[in-house]
Amino acid sequence: MKTKIPEDFASLFQEYDYNLLDTKRDKSIIIGRLLESGDMEELQWLFKTYAIKDITKFVKLKGYRALSLRTFNFWCLILDIKDYKKPEWLNDKKLIWRF
Repeated sequence: MKTKIPEDFASLFQEYDYNLLDTKRDKSIIIGRLLESGDMEELQWLFKTYAIKDITKFVKLKGYRALSLRTFNFWCLILDIKDYKKPEWLNDKKLIWRF
């Protein structure tokens, strides 16, 4: 059985067809959006729906680029993440403009 995202969460996914979102296929979209903008109820649903290892993996591999810096640092503290994937271009010493 396919787990549906509660209808109350639809406002967080305005640019997507809410009825077509799939909790397995669109896991990264859902995890990222709820970590960034979710309230307590939405975060409780997130942690009940996805394993902590899936959420931690998202933050480690995609969080640096998918989340705001503040949100990324917060979840690294909460999930005790010390190593994460940083985009290679950030290590380029020749960059004039750093983001």
